[in-house]
Amino acid sequence: DRLNRRLTESALPISIVQSVQKQSTRLAAIEISTDQDANERHSLRRAVDDAFVSGFKAVMIGGALLAAASALTAVFLIKTPTRL
Repeated sequence: DRLNRRLTESALPISIVQSVQKQSTRLAAIEISTDQDANERHSLRRAVDDAFVSGFKAVMIGGALLAAASALTAVFLIKTPTRL
């Protein structure tokens, strides 16, 4: 998952990484402690934001593919009535 990858690649202390990983199901609502310096908070916020946007894109692409599949199915399955 993107958040864990970004956190493990960062030079953040392990305690901070574990704290954020415990909250990973809350993604956009992750609370970042004010105990860190500004650079650490910025790195954490970027990692969380990047993971959220990545997940959002995946869901939107999935929705678009389902909509396209639905439209194609309708084209082939819905017959127009013949006039007499």
